[in-house]
Amino acid sequence: MKLLINDALLLTRREFDALLEYSTTLPTGQTPGKAWKRRVPWWAPKEQAEWMRGMFGIPYPEGHEHHGLVPIGWRRIQIEGQPPRWPCDVKVPLRNLTMELV
Repeated sequence: MKLLINDALLLTRREFDALLEYSTTLPTGQTPGKAWKRRVPWWAPKEQAEWMRGMFGIPYPEGHEHHGLVPIGWRRIQIEGQPPRWPCDVKVPLRNLTMELV
C-alpha cells in the first residue's frame, strides 16, 4: 500500500481483494485501524465503480464534543496496474481545441 500525491491509496490487486466490502453498511466492530472498501456509487457495477477505503480512527476523548464517536477516514483506491479513473464527483469541462498547422 502506498499513498499517492493526490491522497489516494495505491493497492495491489491482492490487498484490494483482501478488504471486505461494505458499500451500503458499516462494519459492526469499531476497532481503530479496521479497514474496508466501498463502491461509489454503491449501485455501480464493480468494474465501473470508484472504490474508497474506510478506516476507523481513535475514538474521540472524554471532553471532546464528539466523545463516544469513532471517526472514519476515507481515501480513494487506485489499483496497481489499472488506469486511474476520474472521481465520480469531478466534472471535466469540455473545450474546443484548435490546432494550427505550422
